[in-house]
Amino acid sequence: AAVVGEMKFPQGLAQEDTSRDLLAFGGVLQLELTHGRMGFGLESGFATGDEIASGPYGTPFNEPDDGKFDSNSAKAANKTISNFVFDRDYHVDLLLYRQVLGAVTNSTYVKANVLGHLLQNDELVVGGDLSVLYGHALETKSTPGQANSLGLETDLRGFVVIPEKFRADLEAGVLVPFSGLSNYATGVDAQISFTVQGRLTLMF
Repeated sequence: AAVVGEMKFPQGLAQEDTSRDLLAFGGVLQLELTHGRMGFGLESGFATGDEIASGPYGTPFNEPDDGKFDSNSAKAANKTISNFVFDRDYHVDLLLYRQVLGAVTNSTYVKANVLGHLLQNDELVVGGDLSVLYGHALETKSTPGQANSLGLETDLRGFVVIPEKFRADLEAGVLVPFSGLSNYATGVDAQISFTVQGRLTLMF
């Protein structure tokens, strides 16, 4: 996918040229292999980044206060916006991209997973899957830690499904953050985080 275009007036300053070009790219490659009740998957994705525009939870590409635009030399000089942001409903994990960064952006990631069914018939499906994901930033200036390595996350999920009627999921994730998620300004390192989530779904 790509975003290509131009914004004429991102700032409300008619007396000077504040136009921006848009040139951003993103994509995903998925490979799957099934054997009996087992499944194996490998996924890799990327979304270009920008030194100034750092994604859904980061610094915007424009200056909200027009009066401060000229004094912000970095934003004034940034004539091409190149950060691509995945749809937030495209979930690749539980923590790193879904909660910490808000979406896949300014990153490349690699994810491996294995899926198994303990029971699988027309009336009941019981199984689980395990995945491991590594995230790597493309533009270090748009990360809190001014570094590329974002973190390593492991997610585990178990599920019970009554086809066309009911589904129950219980999943847990642990994120081990790397230097890209630390606070470069204060020197504070990011801490390990975890989550446990459950969902009940009724189908009718």
